[in-house]
Amino acid sequence: PAAQVLADPEQLQRILVNLLRNAREAIENEAGRSGKGSVQVALEQTDGVSLIRFIDDGPGVPSRAQVGLFVPFAASTKREGTGLGLAIARELAQNHGGDITLLRTGAEGSVFEVRLPGNLAANRPSPP
Repeated sequence: PAAQVLADPEQLQRILVNLLRNAREAIENEAGRSGKGSVQVALEQTDGVSLIRFIDDGPGVPSRAQVGLFVPFAASTKREGTGLGLAIARELAQNHGGDITLLRTGAEGSVFEVRLPGNLAANRPSPP
């Protein structure tokens, strides 16, 4: 709870909301799902890098969408989707010197990782 990431708060919120919304919508639209599903968010800070992982138990990213996953207008799997959410989120992360990647996906779910350089813990002076 006390962990903090070095990023513009509004842009970080937009990144997080886009990834959480995508995970939630994938789970809600999964055919034959029984139960609510889950999305976990984990933060790891090491060597001056903040890694934020989004782990869901949804249906995975369809192979046809993986090719242009971060390309504007190319990867939407939803009829009403624009295909901009991940493209915008990645651009915001890259503007911070970071990136977003799909670490793994399949029938058991997906794991996306936001990598941002720097973290407050690494920038605090050590106690004397």
